[in-house]
Amino acid sequence: MAQIKKINTELQILNKFLDTSGDAGTSQKILRSTGTGVDWFSGFSSVYTVGAVGSGASWINMGTFTAGQGGKSIFIKIVSNNGYNATISQNYEVYIRFKTSNGGSTDANGFAADSSFYTTGPNGSMAAGNIKWVADAAGTSATAYTLYVLFAQFTGDGSFYVAENSTGTWVNSGTTATDPGVASSTVLIPQEQFRVGATDFVVNGGGGDAYFANSNVGIGTSSPSEKLTLQLDSQNQAFSGKNGTDYLWFLRNEAGAGARQSGRFQLMDTDVTTVNIESASNRNTYFNAGNVGIGTNSPNTTLEVNGDINFNYAGDRGFICDPGQGTFSLGDINEIGGGAYITTNNTNIDYYAAGVITGRLEDDGTLTVTGDMVAYGSPSDKRLKENIKPIESALDKAMKLQGVTFDWKENNSILDIKEDIGFIAQDVQKVVPELVRENSNGMLSMRHQGITPILLEAIKELKAEIEELKKQIK
Repeated sequence: MAQIKKINTELQILNKFLDTSGDAGTSQKILRSTGTGVDWFSGFSSVYTVGAVGSGASWINMGTFTAGQGGKSIFIKIVSNNGYNATISQNYEVYIRFKTSNGGSTDANGFAADSSFYTTGPNGSMAAGNIKWVADAAGTSATAYTLYVLFAQFTGDGSFYVAENSTGTWVNSGTTATDPGVASSTVLIPQEQFRVGATDFVVNGGGGDAYFANSNVGIGTSSPSEKLTLQLDSQNQAFSGKNGTDYLWFLRNEAGAGARQSGRFQLMDTDVTTVNIESASNRNTYFNAGNVGIGTNSPNTTLEVNGDINFNYAGDRGFICDPGQGTFSLGDINEIGGGAYITTNNTNIDYYAAGVITGRLEDDGTLTVTGDMVAYGSPSDKRLKENIKPIESALDKAMKLQGVTFDWKENNSILDIKEDIGFIAQDVQKVVPELVRENSNGMLSMRHQGITPILLEAIKELKAEIEELKKQIK
């Protein structure tokens, strides 16, 4: 009896192979025992051909996945090409994952499932928006989901796809179709994403972010020590950026046999280096790319700094500028070694030596020094003068002038003078007003050198009177 049953089973298997009315030629299936006989089983994996696409891109109805809610999944891999010349640049593979929801949740558009995909291969014709799922009903009422794919022109008839599912059924279609439309409660557009781990390595399509979140990345090294390690082991090796054939930047290794272990960064303008930054002390760093701004994005001069400037060498500052306060200092500011410097305090320019102020130029032009002033003289060329006349009544003017001794009052002058001899400007102004002026601060100043010619001419007048008296005595 057992022998007869075995023979009967073998005959059923043979009949199945001879039967061409089923899916033979469109899918690869396996025979399984049903307990009462045998049947084709398609629950694991099926391979289907993709019809050829001509000179224009075309939407293809790939087939329908029938499954209920509760996380039912199907995985589809498409192997295709955009043309069929003898070049790998036309080839690509698409990996599509689809999963129904838990029966209560939907996406933002009301579709009760999710889907993602990624591509491999050099050809990039399969992009986000070229793959769409269409449900037979909105939301969780759906029980069937049809896959539509937009294939580029010249997809050869050698293209195929594999559908894998452990539950539900997949029915191949392979017919041409039209665009199913925008995302909605019945249309799902898969997200293009390739991911390794939760956040270890993620690539989002459609202009989304790509990132490594938890590991170091190495270029030129298999053991990166930092989040990004770029390793160049030979001299003049470089990382570069280009626009077409023009170089835009270089990050270059300058190290080599007998050379300094240094790096170099270049920015280019049509292959011409305009910014060059060198780390070695025997190489030049320069900027030839227009005006340079520090603290400003709109410099109007070769170098424009918005903020303080401080030049420092071995702890000794040589230049400080604070435009906001209107001050600057230049020289041996910290006076290491007993140097000197000049500085400003909004209105005055002061000169310091050994920590002591020895000169001041005020904003009204007044110059005060604590030491001697050495000069050859002052301009006196006749060619600089006009309306030249002899001094009249010089002796009379001299007799009206009065020299005095006096003490200087306390003021902000840098001079340390108390007792002095001189003139009172107000008295001189009454006699020779051309020697006295009022300053911007209301104080009077006088030109003492103008007294000398008056005294000279007064002596001449006095001598003439003496000579006349001598003549009278004789």
